[in-house]
Amino acid sequence: MGSTTSIVVLVAGTAVMTAVVTTGLMWFVGGRLLRTRLASTIDNAGDVVAARVRRAILDAVEEVLPQVRREVAEGVGEAGESILPRLREQVRSGITEGVASAVTGGAVSKAGEEILRKSGSVIDAGLDLLLGSRKREGD
Repeated sequence: MGSTTSIVVLVAGTAVMTAVVTTGLMWFVGGRLLRTRLASTIDNAGDVVAARVRRAILDAVEEVLPQVRREVAEGVGEAGESILPRLREQVRSGITEGVASAVTGGAVSKAGEEILRKSGSVIDAGLDLLLGSRKREGD
């Protein structure tokens, strides 16, 4: 080969090697630095967006909250007004029913019957002790 050809091959080889080394260094350094910077930038951007969204939501809530409170209070008042007469009627009928059953002998009658039954057996046992046990018809 001639000297011109060997110089061209040497220059081309040097250029290719320089390009490969430069590309490798840029890829390594750029990848490390860019990843770190990009990650911190993305984190910061996320924080900024989150703060803006949070502030916008809080502003919207503060703006709408008094109206929502008024509407809820009105709704609760209306519901209470519609339920209160039925509740009063239910309580009134329950009390009336309870008093009526007590007066007519529902609970009192049952308690009285139980007392009579138990006291009758106690009296019977006491008489058996005093007078001696009597023979029953089935004995």
